[in-house]
Amino acid sequence: MIFGITVLTLLSCKKKEEPQGPQGPPGPSLSGNLVGYVDVYDSYGALQKLDSVLVNVTGRSAGSLTDTLGKFTITNLTTGTYELNFSKPNYQSTKIPSLNFVGGGTQYISNRIAITQAPSFTISNLGFSNVFGTISYTITASASDVKARKVIMFLSKNSNVSSSPSSYAGSLIANIAAGSTNAIGTISASTLSQLGFNSGDVVYAIVYPISNANNASVYFDVNSGKMFYNNINTLGASPVVNFMVP
Repeated sequence: MIFGITVLTLLSCKKKEEPQGPQGPPGPSLSGNLVGYVDVYDSYGALQKLDSVLVNVTGRSAGSLTDTLGKFTITNLTTGTYELNFSKPNYQSTKIPSLNFVGGGTQYISNRIAITQAPSFTISNLGFSNVFGTISYTITASASDVKARKVIMFLSKNSNVSSSPSSYAGSLIANIAAGSTNAIGTISASTLSQLGFNSGDVVYAIVYPISNANNASVYFDVNSGKMFYNNINTLGASPVVNFMVP
């Protein structure tokens, strides 16, 4: 009762809102240059040649190519919000979905953008077991490799789980050691809880090979509020397998 009385008192004392005056004109549209850098990786995470990455601004016909340092410059860009796309033959593209450009000079993108090759190996098996209330998993690649590799698992309450941001609740990355075919690990109850899974829920999972440069060719999907992973081998996925939350 005390809480309710306090709220009512605050509401009764709220100052009456006055009508807003006329809005001023928008600020001037200024032109300028946008400068940034792109890193290029192979599927094992080794840095490659940085030149010839095409940088396109959605809605503009002209693009810019990176130089040997990975630097690009987009000239005569006017004040506004833009989508930038980054691509290079034989590499996985990425984008900046929404970049605010002020104009009136040269604006630098503070973080380096990165693109990568997708791995070529495939996943042959995915299995789960409940060991004393902890979910353990074993991921098996189709063949071993002299170099270490990575895989990514997507989890969902729906059997149509995939790498599509709208289909998964969360993800985790696991490592396959050099010379091995298996990635073995556990998924804690706290992790499942943070992803919105409760005891007794059925969780569906799928695993894809992912580039060792696991942040390259990855971008934020504004529609789902999740990350889009364009650095995976979509044809090398495991079957969808389910388990029950302890």
